[in-house]
Amino acid sequence: MDRPRRNVQTGFSSVLRLSRTPFPSVSSYIAISLFISFIALANVLSVFKSQPEIRALLREEILNSSLAFTYDSKNLEYLSSLTVVQLLQYIKGNSPLIWVSINTYFALLAILVKFLVKLTFKELTRQEEVIARHGFLSFLMFSVVFLSVVAGAHQSHRVLPWLIWFGIIGFMTVLHDITYQRFKFALISLLRSLHGLLRCLSSSERFAHSPDTVRHFNYWLDLSVTLATDAIQLLNYTHLMFMSPLGFNITCFFFFYHIKNAYSSIINTLARHRKHNQIFLHIQSTYPVEEAEERDLCIVCWEKLGLSRRLPCGHQFHDWCLMWWLAQDGSCPTCRRAISAPPLMNPQPSIIPGSTTTFRFGGGFGFLRLPSFSIEFSTGTSALNPFLRRRTQNDDSQLIGMANQVHEMFPRISIDVIMEDLRISGSSQATIDNILEGRIGFMAEIGGNNDELRPWGINEMTEDNNELLFDDDDDSSGDDVVSSSDSTFTSSPPHHSASTDSVVTQPTTGDAFNSRITD
Repeated sequence: MDRPRRNVQTGFSSVLRLSRTPFPSVSSYIAISLFISFIALANVLSVFKSQPEIRALLREEILNSSLAFTYDSKNLEYLSSLTVVQLLQYIKGNSPLIWVSINTYFALLAILVKFLVKLTFKELTRQEEVIARHGFLSFLMFSVVFLSVVAGAHQSHRVLPWLIWFGIIGFMTVLHDITYQRFKFALISLLRSLHGLLRCLSSSERFAHSPDTVRHFNYWLDLSVTLATDAIQLLNYTHLMFMSPLGFNITCFFFFYHIKNAYSSIINTLARHRKHNQIFLHIQSTYPVEEAEERDLCIVCWEKLGLSRRLPCGHQFHDWCLMWWLAQDGSCPTCRRAISAPPLMNPQPSIIPGSTTTFRFGGGFGFLRLPSFSIEFSTGTSALNPFLRRRTQNDDSQLIGMANQVHEMFPRISIDVIMEDLRISGSSQATIDNILEGRIGFMAEIGGNNDELRPWGINEMTEDNNELLFDDDDDSSGDDVVSSSDSTFTSSPPHHSASTDSVVTQPTTGDAFNSRITD
């Protein structure tokens, strides 16, 4: 009789269950903290009532403490008789009550923040909540790392003043983030002062004849400031990580995290600048400069055209307006006609084709007769793809639904291209980011074709390339077969396929290992 299997709870399942547990909200934290504080206060009051002699002991401690050098005997005698001072002296000598008091202090600051936000800003938007939460978590991580360095493992008494100070700084940080986000959106609705209006009129009169110069200056100023800021942060955290006298400890993970963020920001900024420069050079070399009519306006910035670029469809736009538009969409802003793509300035390295190795076992093993089977190994770069990329966990219906949503946002991109990227990314948001950053779509088509009529938003996938995935599967004429008794080892040369996937690897599953057992 089979006994029912017990449901064994492993440590890994406990970790997964803990990771799925929602993080308590601010309101829950405040409620739990106040409940703990109420219990601790009731316990202290019961101790004072049940043990009257403790008041005399606390009074003697206050009189003999360091306060005797600050206050005179009469004032110190009065302070030692107060119940509040005796209560503080009792909490000071009890470590758990100290941490409960610090937690109550943080809860009161959280209540004050919620009250001020409710009184000043009413309801926060989703974006403001996310930005405030991320800013507070970043500050919390910095505070923990700082206290771990300053306090150490056996100097907890040095933490308490820093906790009080960090509570005030965190309180101001959250209010600053929320105020800054709300001020950015409310600034445009405020009435400008007379001085501000005069400055705007003076600037518009001065730079009206050369708007491109102003755009060039603003672009390069923003680029240089961004790169300089990220470079300073990168050097700062690198210096703190490698020049720390404490050696390798937990703070190195914090420094490495910020080093990675600064380096990624620099790389993304340079890549974005390279893409914009590539588009701008293509615009200057492809589309002529013509004088527009006096009343014509640029539909991107709604300013007078003047000298502008004329597209093959006849519409005119400013250089910078056209560049920013083409960075997002490869069509005319007015008629949506597809326009040419710039030539590829940095071609991607060619992908090394994969190869297939086949091992066949005939079934003979001494006096035993085993079933014959064959195993095919796929080698090359495509064999590593299933391990280097995340497999999609969506079925076909969800995949088609996400592809239709992305196709509605980018109608000029083929649905097949979107489906292919969704199978790799598994997320519609990741596919949208890939389109906007130029990994697929119109920026992925910029190489090898300078045709004026070829759209940027089309990534062609011909049937010939798909056929190459399976044409060589059954072709064994080119295989080199080495026989040894009942087993055969076959090594085929690399297949020069147009796809990055191997002969054995299916595009939808990405399996790098295929085993066939034949009788």
